[in-house]
Amino acid sequence: IVKDINMRKSSRILHIILTCIISFLVFYYVTSNFLDSHFQGLYVIEPLLYLLILFGQTLIFYGSSYLLLNPSHRIPTFVLRLLWVIYFLVMILLLFFRVYHDNNINLNLLELFNFEIANLSQTILNFILFIPIGYWLIHFKTTSALLISLFLITSIEILQFISHRGIFDVVDILIDTFGIMIGYIIFKKVNIKFH
Repeated sequence: IVKDINMRKSSRILHIILTCIISFLVFYYVTSNFLDSHFQGLYVIEPLLYLLILFGQTLIFYGSSYLLLNPSHRIPTFVLRLLWVIYFLVMILLLFFRVYHDNNINLNLLELFNFEIANLSQTILNFILFIPIGYWLIHFKTTSALLISLFLITSIEILQFISHRGIFDVVDILIDTFGIMIGYIIFKKVNIKFH
């Protein structure tokens, strides 16, 4: 019995070490380069943002590999809660700690069809970043979830405009709301508990 317990401990420690190494390599060669090209934020918060993303990415890798190795188990609750905290901290940093912007308003819906690489990757990133919020709306009816999403995203756009941390952009409102609603549909259909 003692040998079995020691074997499980060793296996878990090895799993954590390998997860950390793989996550660091992916962060170093992929994630940090992607962030460098898309984040126009304050340099003061950049180390904190990178550290939070690295830690969150490592938790995601650990949780995913844990489920792959032990399909009958669940991801520990503390890991899920920690991921949510990291997610919301990263979102706050990305949304409200950008470089100062002039007050600009974009009401041109045709910008949605701007398929330049930089614009397209920013649009896809915005879409993906807002998908997890859909999880928190699964107890609402679709119409209510849509209205809450629109209110939330419009509020974020107004706050960015007022604080000079972004422009008020109708395309962002559409894309981010669409991301939340896709998350809402996914989490409603799949019925995963992430808290």
